[in-house]
Amino acid sequence: MAPDLVRVVIFRPGSAPETTTLASTLEAMREIVGGNLGGLKVAPSIYLHFDDEGRVLGKPTCAFVGPLGDVVVGTCLAVGVDDAGEPRSLDDHEIAAVHKIITPVAFVAPGRFQA
Repeated sequence: MAPDLVRVVIFRPGSAPETTTLASTLEAMREIVGGNLGGLKVAPSIYLHFDDEGRVLGKPTCAFVGPLGDVVVGTCLAVGVDDAGEPRSLDDHEIAAVHKIITPVAFVAPGRFQA
């Protein structure tokens, strides 16, 4: 049986965010972030996943996460989570919230936010 596809927002250093779909598996998410999967709850039903070792590996700063007052490095992705904590598609309102919560560093004054 093929895994479910989920709608996510992907942030890559130096690029505009991309809304797309991917398999709802940990392997698919690890492939996108390029390493060990770490995550932060950025809203009640939204997680931001990134490479857990990205800072140690010197990955470039990707985005500023407003509610946390911190940045994430490397490629990261925002995904919805259900009540059991399982990945699910972001709905349109959650995608709009992601764009308010997470600011790609490419769109912030150079040098303002660094890991």
